[in-house]
Amino acid sequence: MVIDFSNNQFLGEIPKTLGELQSLIALSLSHNYLTGHIPLSLSDMIELKSFDLSSNKLQGRVPIELTNLGFLEKTLVKFDRDDDEEDLNWKFSILMGYAGCGLVLGLSMGY
Repeated sequence: MVIDFSNNQFLGEIPKTLGELQSLIALSLSHNYLTGHIPLSLSDMIELKSFDLSSNKLQGRVPIELTNLGFLEKTLVKFDRDDDEEDLNWKFSILMGYAGCGLVLGLSMGY
């Protein structure tokens, strides 16, 4: 099963119940206005091969349980954060490609 919710102007947090979709192969929530943290429950999607959260307003870290999933072949996460104290607008772009053994093939960060 594949779900593409990209470019829908969704607001709010990622529902924790998405983790119950264990037969999901691909999930795209990119280009929305999602906020908050990535729910730990998403690591329950045991068949997931592609996961795209890019271009949202997510905060915090990617849960270690999600980044260590060996079956995940492609993940794209982009965090945008405004830091008033330092007047910086950081954009963290993380592209992880797994070659079946958990090896990260690419990572980019910048502001």
